[in-house]
Amino acid sequence: MCTNSAKVCLSSLFFLFTMANAKNNDNLTAKALQYHFQSLNEVMGSQCLPIEEPSCLGLEYTHTYLPNIIGLTSQAESTKRIRDYGPLIKMGCSTYLEFFLCSVYFPMCTESMGEQVHLRPCASFCIHVRQCCAPLMLRFNFPWPEELDCSRLPTDDEMCIRPHSFDSDIHLPITSVSSNGEILRNIDGASELDPSFIGEFTSEEKEIAKYCLIAFTAQNALFCLTSISLYVFHRSRFVHPLQPLIFLTNACMLEIISYLPQLLFQSNSFPTTDANVTSIFCMIQFALAYYARTAMGIWFVIVSLSWFLSACKGWAPEAIGDLNRWFHVLGWVTSLPPPLFILIFRRIDVDALTSSCYIGHSDKVAHLLFVMLPEGIFLLVGVTFLAAALVSLVRFHCELKSLYPAPSTLAMKAVRASVNRKRLLKAVKRVILTFMFVAGPLLLRTICDTWQYFDKAPRRMAVRLLKAVSIEIVGTGTTMVLWCNRKTFLILCPAPKTKKPLDADNLTHFRPIAPTGKGWRIRH
Repeated sequence: MCTNSAKVCLSSLFFLFTMANAKNNDNLTAKALQYHFQSLNEVMGSQCLPIEEPSCLGLEYTHTYLPNIIGLTSQAESTKRIRDYGPLIKMGCSTYLEFFLCSVYFPMCTESMGEQVHLRPCASFCIHVRQCCAPLMLRFNFPWPEELDCSRLPTDDEMCIRPHSFDSDIHLPITSVSSNGEILRNIDGASELDPSFIGEFTSEEKEIAKYCLIAFTAQNALFCLTSISLYVFHRSRFVHPLQPLIFLTNACMLEIISYLPQLLFQSNSFPTTDANVTSIFCMIQFALAYYARTAMGIWFVIVSLSWFLSACKGWAPEAIGDLNRWFHVLGWVTSLPPPLFILIFRRIDVDALTSSCYIGHSDKVAHLLFVMLPEGIFLLVGVTFLAAALVSLVRFHCELKSLYPAPSTLAMKAVRASVNRKRLLKAVKRVILTFMFVAGPLLLRTICDTWQYFDKAPRRMAVRLLKAVSIEIVGTGTTMVLWCNRKTFLILCPAPKTKKPLDADNLTHFRPIAPTGKGWRIRH
């Protein structure tokens, strides 16, 4: 790197030394930068080299020179610097940010009349980008870098690089910064920005989201644990088509296990940016959360299928129970490959609001393929089965009511008995409750994902929080469906047993039955 000129090497080393000590002496950094820019103007013999960085290949020029205006002497170092600004580029604070960074780290080099011409970005170009992006950096205590100081760049009167206009940034929010670095105003709000940037939400918004999620997650955990306890101690009470709801509750509990520790013990050790997604904790959290949510969707389909087999096909609970082995394979085993596939291809990113590791926060293609598509399929199939079961139950109930003057067979008499009609009404009620308390939150989550995909930015904070809450109330809804029975409540809160004394009034309600020649008759 030091073959061109010893003067360039000394200048670069002095520049890097002073940058490393910038925190201790800001004035020294400014002087070092000024010296460095002056030194580069005196450098002779730089060569025009083809640009190798892919993100800078679409510019109106194709060659650069080394060392560049920052003092970097290799394109690999310049590429690393540009990629360090990746979150800011994804944020979209300015359409021209990437162009500006390319003009700084890969400045233009051309040959005219046998001489090399080196062009740097214009100061007005730098000022425009700084006005768009610096306030968002300052919001999180990231000052505008000294190496991008606009005062050391040439004015528009000199030969320099700048766009023909800045019209593409007109639709972006305009921000102003005071002399002490505080944001004075932000027209249209920072919520218009891409969620992949960690600075999308303020610390106050994150605290609100944290405590809301703690409350809903704790409530969900309480309901889920209660349902699981009831199933363990009173397993005979839960038969098909209700039994799959218990395993849906287990999937909700797995999702809570992946999420609750971060909410309760959130600290700097938890991932807060996309740079930390390779940590072991982040990968474990993502794998468990994605596995649990996939299992939730599959078990919802199994619940709906059980109702469909019972109501539409007339299967007995024992017949549906014979499929339990396949239900568990479908619910727990088939949920394993998707998170492993995503981990292999490293598609994980971080939610800026909750700092949780998942997929699709910054990559819309991944959001569509791995979040929206599976959720939509599970919801569509499950709702279809539930709707068919509900229609069948309601139709059967209407047919029973329409029988006139009376059923002709003993079988129809048994079907029309009051106890069976009550069971039919209970089944209708449970299917409706499944629609409301299980399919409802899943539908709400899908709507929020669709809203987020199409970038409905004005309510992004509310949409993000609503989506997280909708995931946490699925277990609560499942428990409500299981508890909508008087006997279940009696199991939770058993009433004291009292014996009534036997007196004449109590005995008058019973009539003895005596056999006759043709059968049994009631003795009056």
